[in-house]
Amino acid sequence: MSRKSARSLPPFAAADILVVPGRGGSDADHWQTHFEHSHCNARRVEQNNWDVPDLDLWAQRIAAACREHNGSVLAVAHSFGCLALVRAVQAFGTKITGALLVAPADPERFAIPAALIRGRLPCPSLLIASDNDPWLRAWQARELATNWGSRYLNLGLAGHINVASGFGKWPVVDRFAEMVWREATGDRGDAMPQDFFLPKPAWAPNAQEA
Repeated sequence: MSRKSARSLPPFAAADILVVPGRGGSDADHWQTHFEHSHCNARRVEQNNWDVPDLDLWAQRIAAACREHNGSVLAVAHSFGCLALVRAVQAFGTKITGALLVAPADPERFAIPAALIRGRLPCPSLLIASDNDPWLRAWQARELATNWGSRYLNLGLAGHINVASGFGKWPVVDRFAEMVWREATGDRGDAMPQDFFLPKPAWAPNAQEA
């Protein structure tokens, strides 16, 4: 049995972390999988069929996973998983403490009416996007962030922020999760700006945490 990293605990060690992959699930090389294996308090929301995204079915699985936790839930979602997570919160009353939304997919590509995922999230969230994501244009990502009340971070030329664009191990994602968690728990010492751009050396997959 593989053991998760025993490195010093991050501020969100007190949270129940739910990893919410997108279509296809996040394979062994994906940054979400590395993140999950690095934190003993992280678990993945499993879907019945990773190859057939269904907004409400996936949202219901997320809602069920959240109900299994009595503590504070920090959700870390990618691609279609972001849409399903938002739907779970808005339509099924799923309670989460904070959300990291990385490279959301374009709802229109899945024939999802905007009304189904419209409205501010009731918790702090950070939406991370790029300028050349083939699944969502930057202006659309910013529009989603505004609609959801999320802070917005643009990584520039980072593609879909997945294995194909070089995002296997990605230590810096811990820092982003920490930013969301600190805001969610009232620690304003490291408050996030509403809208910001981060130059590549700071977020590159091989960059190390400070």
